[in-house]
Amino acid sequence: MANELCRCGAPTYYRISRTRENPDANFCVVCGWIKWVDNLDCPRCERLIPALVRSLNDKEEEAKAKTKEVWKLKIAIGILVM
Repeated sequence: MANELCRCGAPTYYRISRTRENPDANFCVVCGWIKWVDNLDCPRCERLIPALVRSLNDKEEEAKAKTKEVWKLKIAIGILVM
């Protein structure tokens, strides 16, 4: 779906809600105005976006695990240095 224009000529931007109240809901934004959109009419987007979100969530979990591992190693090094 091509971006539409506001009455003032500004382009609309399509976004996906990441709130608990409206998870994965599509909406468009322009000039401080928001409109919920039922479907973006893009079959590729409908497949691609959920896959990208899952991938991002997996990467965030990996990063959290690595952060915990780094802290454990720092603590172990601190104990060895004492």
